[in-house]
Amino acid sequence: QQQAIDPSKRHKWYVLIGCDTYINVPHLLKQLEPYNFTQPYFIGGSVGEQMCYHKKGTAYKSLFIGGNTAHVFSAALVQALYPHLSVYVESIWPQPNHTSAALSDVALSCLIFSLGFKMTILPGFFRRSPNGIIKEFGRKEALKVQEPSSWHYIHPAQMIDLDEFYVYHPINDIKHQLSSFNVQFIDKSLSGHCHLTKTCAKDLKILNSKNGMNPSLEDQKRFYEVYKNDFEMNHVNAFICFHPASMCEVFMPFNRTLIVIASTRYELGRFSKEEWRNWNKNLQIIASNSRNVIAGNNLYDAEYIRYFTGVKAIVLPSLCAYTNASYKQVIGKPFIIASIHEKNFHSKFMSMLTDSFKHLKIAVAVAHLRDVYKSHYKYSQLAEHPGIIYVPYQVSVMSLFEQYRMNIPLFFPSLDLLTEWHHTYGVVNERTWDSVSGKKKNASIVSGVLDPNIPDPNNEFDLHAIRYWLKFSDFYQWPHIIYFNSTDELVIKLTTTNLTQVSLNMKVYNANLKQYLFEQWRQILQRIE
Repeated sequence: QQQAIDPSKRHKWYVLIGCDTYINVPHLLKQLEPYNFTQPYFIGGSVGEQMCYHKKGTAYKSLFIGGNTAHVFSAALVQALYPHLSVYVESIWPQPNHTSAALSDVALSCLIFSLGFKMTILPGFFRRSPNGIIKEFGRKEALKVQEPSSWHYIHPAQMIDLDEFYVYHPINDIKHQLSSFNVQFIDKSLSGHCHLTKTCAKDLKILNSKNGMNPSLEDQKRFYEVYKNDFEMNHVNAFICFHPASMCEVFMPFNRTLIVIASTRYELGRFSKEEWRNWNKNLQIIASNSRNVIAGNNLYDAEYIRYFTGVKAIVLPSLCAYTNASYKQVIGKPFIIASIHEKNFHSKFMSMLTDSFKHLKIAVAVAHLRDVYKSHYKYSQLAEHPGIIYVPYQVSVMSLFEQYRMNIPLFFPSLDLLTEWHHTYGVVNERTWDSVSGKKKNASIVSGVLDPNIPDPNNEFDLHAIRYWLKFSDFYQWPHIIYFNSTDELVIKLTTTNLTQVSLNMKVYNANLKQYLFEQWRQILQRIE
């Protein structure tokens, strides 16, 4: 179809991927910027070796670009390939029943090479999932690519999770909260999805998407030298750092108010022992100035900071008033089961839940979130379901803030049950960075500074430590959450809970919280002035 239209109207680039490959389009487009689509480019991320076949049955070993990452073709290459493609596939490449017949990535590579074109291998086209890459190469090596273009072996539900991961909600929530204070933001985002909020850093010097997560000391010094007399920078009253919170190290020399709010474990970007220790020292220095603010947007991260630094971080939860939706149950819609990230436990939980429905002889409509909504959903749509059932993979996530603020009844395993499930199955598998990397440990690489009787938060093997830290999770701190000690109890509570009353109670709590947060931010902004 493309070849049949005017060349000026054709696509510039073509991407060929498998159904289990996730493509981050903004990252990909940014990566392709240096390349001219009018020149023949064959781009991918991994290389293998296989047999190539040619006319008259000749064969030879050749490298090829693995289709497990992605095949990216420039418009010029597609135009050059088009006249040869059918003939090659139908007459030259081995036909069905041959061992190479199904190797389409090899066939395409062989054809392209036979026409005299070369391959271009770029970083960021990953042949495994994020966890798979971390397990294979280690976390530090995997994080060298700050804006990956593709991941492979991705479950359909994880496609959406990855898409949402690359949009950082916390800063947008703060902007929404502070709009009533007439606060002006200078947002030079390095996120791959910054185009969605029109905040992309177009003229930022020194820092970029490659070094922004963990700039070297040299880059930090250069950043200060470049901006210390900058007109715009000299009008800045405060810096807010979220993701990573450690970004505030860069802004320390400017002698302005620093607002550090950890929305996840605060050592993000400072994973080595030396980096983490230095960040702890800097965080203590920041906290020593009364005009600065150290916070977690949840109690877990506030306590986590205190454990390693002694700094008493306050809690500034996300408000998420931007949803503009509230609970309004529509009869006939099922209870939603939120994504369960521990794949081995997913089937076990569903088996237990099914057994409970059967022997209790109770019928309740339940459905997985991604079975009901294949892609994105409107907040108002989610608010029409009777409630949401969780087996949490993290202690605090933005979607949970949103759902609670929409007054949707939420069902969670009790603290004892979740402790047992996590100890046995590792269900809260994004609680620690070690767990994310697939290398669970029984201790942190740096020591805590509190009472030695307080257990290590990164100990994934001690039942007491797990329970102690899980109790700080959002869903054990907020009122009106509905807890179950077994799937039997869950089934019973799905049918007996007064959901309307629960939602009304949540609504009252949210209204009071909004007033509390308004006052918190008013006091913080007064300090800045």
